[in-house]
Amino acid sequence: MPILLVPHDTYTTAMQVERIEPLLTADDEEKVALITRLVKENVDLAALGSL
Repeated sequence: MPILLVPHDTYTTAMQVERIEPLLTADDEEKVALITRLVKENVDLAALGSL
């Protein structure tokens, strides 16, 4: 379970998180393709899979 230390109560924090606009959405095909390519080129997925 992720734990965050925040200066506000749970409700206020949840409302602030809910208002965050994502920088990447599933329908942004150009960004998804770019990120997919960058991960394939720069991340050792096999090493991560063995953790």
